[in-house]
Amino acid sequence: MEQETKGETLQVISLYDIKEAHETIAKGHWFEPEAKRFFNSKWGDIGYLASSLNVGLFVSSERWQNEKRKYTIRAVNMATGQFISDCHWEDGKKYEFPELEFQRFDNHTQAMHQILRTNWTKLKRWL
Repeated sequence: MEQETKGETLQVISLYDIKEAHETIAKGHWFEPEAKRFFNSKWGDIGYLASSLNVGLFVSSERWQNEKRKYTIRAVNMATGQFISDCHWEDGKKYEFPELEFQRFDNHTQAMHQILRTNWTKLKRWL
């Protein structure tokens, strides 16, 4: 299944594909049970692939102690398995991608709608 966004077609994929890229290519630990427990993280089973960029997108949530659970859009470079942050420095200049800001959203629905509204082609600078 595909979803059109501004400038990019998103393909629905399994979160397993994103997790596999992160763990196998980047040798990352983000999805490990210990990390999930420590950050009180949750995520679903599906994500999106921004095909022309080869970037996997999904929503995670974290809750610190007694604070309210907040939601973050996560982006993973599927070629390297690395997570993409919300800011990038190039030639001494800071470029921001606020859609990826940590715990920006109050609920899962807000984050998912933002995935579908965002022009993800702007992420090329981060790749």
